[in-house]
Amino acid sequence: MISECNFSYKHYFEVLEYAKTKYDIGTIKEFPRLRKKKSYIILRHDVDLSLDAALKMAEFEAKHNLRATYFILLHSTFYNALSGHNISIIKKISKLGHEIGLHYDTTFFGSSKSKKMKQISLESSILADIINRKITSIAQHNPSITQDLEIKTTPGFMDPMKSESFQDALYISDSIQNWRRGCMCNHINKGESKLHILTHPIWWNEYHKSREAILEEYKKYENEKFISVVTDMQKVHSNILRTNK
Repeated sequence: MISECNFSYKHYFEVLEYAKTKYDIGTIKEFPRLRKKKSYIILRHDVDLSLDAALKMAEFEAKHNLRATYFILLHSTFYNALSGHNISIIKKISKLGHEIGLHYDTTFFGSSKSKKMKQISLESSILADIINRKITSIAQHNPSITQDLEIKTTPGFMDPMKSESFQDALYISDSIQNWRRGCMCNHINKGESKLHILTHPIWWNEYHKSREAILEEYKKYENEKFISVVTDMQKVHSNILRTNK
């Protein structure tokens, strides 16, 4: 029996464990195989705020024998995907069996079709170098407030929000901790045989927390992390100055 709808790991995984009995669940990359099934779920995560939260979700999913596509931003205001710490996280998520995809932000794209294609290829190659695996899945970041890619098909890539092949699946998202069509649990075995589920790892925890509480904790964590980095830098500077006396 599925418990009350909330944003706890308990609810997330009890829903998907139940879904396993009814659906084939997989990544964007696995879509060519999934689409041949009578019932399937495409499982996807957009990593908009925290790679640390993404890794935690990825580890739990691996324990439940679930694979998902993790879309990573290279232009995030909130994390540097190319820092040593975050490169390590991206590699770990990939090694857990999940797919790494490019979460492209058209704010940084040129106006011409060729420039857009070149930027997608460039950013995908950067992620590919990190995980030593080709990137084949892409998805736009904040499509409601950024410019449209205006490209229906991108050669060599699968974009679930652009390709007509994905339109048979009902798309549901937990954006800003708000299910636009109701919690995913409401759609499991309720007539929809094909689902495209998007979640954002930052909103999920061991027990349910409000969006405001999560963001306050996130601010505190990131502030402490920054202070720690600056403190370490100060120690290095002091050692250098002491040595050079």
